[in-house]
Amino acid sequence: MNNGILSQGENGFKTSNLKLILSIFIFAAIVIFGTVGYVLIEHWSWADAFYMTIVTVSTVGFGETHPLSEAGRVFTSLLIIFGVGTMAFMIANIGECIFQRQLMLFSPTLKMNRIISKMKNHIIICGCGKMGMATVNELLDDDMNNIVLIDNDQDKITGIEHYDLPYVVGDATLEHVLEKAGIGSARSLVATLDNDAENLFLVLTARSLNPDLMIIARAESDVNRKKLIQAGASKTVSPYAAGAQRVYSLLTSPGINDLGDALQGDRNVKFKMDILEIEEEDQFSGKNLVEARLREVLGGLVVAIKREDDSMLFNPQPSTIMKPGDSLYIMKFFEKEV
Repeated sequence: MNNGILSQGENGFKTSNLKLILSIFIFAAIVIFGTVGYVLIEHWSWADAFYMTIVTVSTVGFGETHPLSEAGRVFTSLLIIFGVGTMAFMIANIGECIFQRQLMLFSPTLKMNRIISKMKNHIIICGCGKMGMATVNELLDDDMNNIVLIDNDQDKITGIEHYDLPYVVGDATLEHVLEKAGIGSARSLVATLDNDAENLFLVLTARSLNPDLMIIARAESDVNRKKLIQAGASKTVSPYAAGAQRVYSLLTSPGINDLGDALQGDRNVKFKMDILEIEEEDQFSGKNLVEARLREVLGGLVVAIKREDDSMLFNPQPSTIMKPGDSLYIMKFFEKEV
């Protein structure tokens, strides 16, 4: 089922609800009209007038509450004409509303849309190509499954349904598609569409819908990388630049890559980079790296410090003093629980 059918189902449910509310309102108005009419025309009590109105519009045929005058018979005839039609209209709308609700409950795509609407702080992956799915695999391997996928190719979506992740079939550069993916409540978006032009338009659209969104975009060239940053991307990634850096590292320092190869080969060992912000009242403020015993406290190695003036200090010495406003980049290695 595609997003067009999804929208049609949602719109049908909303329309049936509105029609049901309208029919109930009209029915209530006719009941009030009939009750007041019998009181004024036949001078009955309010209870008798209300009972006669219900009997008339429901066509149950219990007979007249009291003998009717000629004016009362004319009024009853009009009440039957309008009341019975309204009753039939309301019953039909109740049936339609029940059907639409069952459709919402049992349709896989509509059910998925409800799941996405409840998601918060999730990651949206736009483009289910090689890079997009490689990113998904890394996230899932790190037990991060708060993910929504977007792709306009139904075959690609069908091929990844075994991931059991919510998805949206559609053009990720369109606002309504991003809104279906819950961009308003998402924390990150990864743009890995087929080319830089599409990624650029996606970044522009996503940034306009969520100014606080972390956007990571794939860039094929340095020129386009700058354009993506200007368009609103938080960070860019170039698979070609990363590959070239890898080749260079292999050519110049092949031994250093043994660690990386070992980590890639052993899926139970992971490493990640954390950032520690030093504040004025922080326990580490004013201490050097040795005194703070960061390795014991945080379980990682400080590989760089970003000063308050944005200058970077790589491979800091143990005697380096930590100051308020510093950002410590800490590399951690850990084993995954099997």
